[in-house]
Amino acid sequence: MIVRCHWIDKDSLPYKLFTEHGFTWGGDWSDRKDYQHFELLIALTEILYPDNK
Repeated sequence: MIVRCHWIDKDSLPYKLFTEHGFTWGGDWSDRKDYQHFELLIALTEILYPDNK
């Protein structure tokens, strides 16, 4: 197993934690790859954190 610092893939802990909580990962995007990027949709954010409007 090769361990790379600052490298996110589908086996890494950050990927597993973020995607389990509804985030999409830039490495899965079809138009461009951004392996260090996670994104939570605004609609989902408003449901999860209604007091942060």
